[in-house]
Amino acid sequence: MKVTGIVVHHTAVPSTTPLKYIRAYHTEKRGFRDIGYHWVLVETCAGWHSQAGRDESEDGAHCRGRNRTHIGVAIGGNYELDPLSLEAKEALADLLVEICVRHDLDPRTDITRHSQHSMTACPGRNVIESWDRIIDAVSERMPLEGAP
Repeated sequence: MKVTGIVVHHTAVPSTTPLKYIRAYHTEKRGFRDIGYHWVLVETCAGWHSQAGRDESEDGAHCRGRNRTHIGVAIGGNYELDPLSLEAKEALADLLVEICVRHDLDPRTDITRHSQHSMTACPGRNVIESWDRIIDAVSERMPLEGAP
């Protein structure tokens, strides 16, 4: 898969929901061959952690029209209802930087929200309200061109 962007989602289930349950929902209830996202951020007693879903070389199943070109990242929680904590924002920004660096993406133009591509509230109003600050954090953390 030639990666040209990232689409950010929320899981719409509690932030502590283990990845195996999200994977089971995608495979057993939705009929996907695997979890639709490439990465999922989950909250544990030790903080927020990124967990691999589908391999980045494989097409996703997360956003119609973007599955063959975009990495799907989901943050655990329902951000229509739940506040987005500073720790969650930091973990999301860190993961987005890693993906941008790996695929030579520009955070200002290549990271989008699911709601920008589909009639959905995903990734939730509390993520959308923080969107500019999240993208600023990703941009500020990107390594300078030519830096070792």
